[in-house]
Amino acid sequence: EVLDLGVDAAPPKSCTHVVIPGQPESFKALCGLVSGRWLLTPQYIFDSYDAGYWLNEADANGVRCQPLPLKDQKFLVPAPQQATPDALSMKARLEFIVQYGEGILVDSARGSGIVIIQSGDDILKDR
Repeated sequence: EVLDLGVDAAPPKSCTHVVIPGQPESFKALCGLVSGRWLLTPQYIFDSYDAGYWLNEADANGVRCQPLPLKDQKFLVPAPQQATPDALSMKARLEFIVQYGEGILVDSARGSGIVIIQSGDDILKDR
């Protein structure tokens, strides 16, 4: 089954592949990446169609993070410096991505092994 979710929707848990046109920068792509889905370009779909079967994802330059990069790690998403609607929305999206990838949200930086993230770029840094 192929779903057209757009860039602002998380893939359903039953989803196995996420098709993106370029680098994994969208909310959908980050959710797919942290949850171990294959990330592939639209060309993979076209090439598979032409071949008459689904091609091997790794051979088609697909990307998949295994083991899950956030699983069981602790993350703090601090409150934005300015409580604008966009900043609050970004905080909520980052928290969602962490939980979608089976990370653990904490409410303070006390303790060891806590990763502080303030942007989508911080989510996969050094993982």
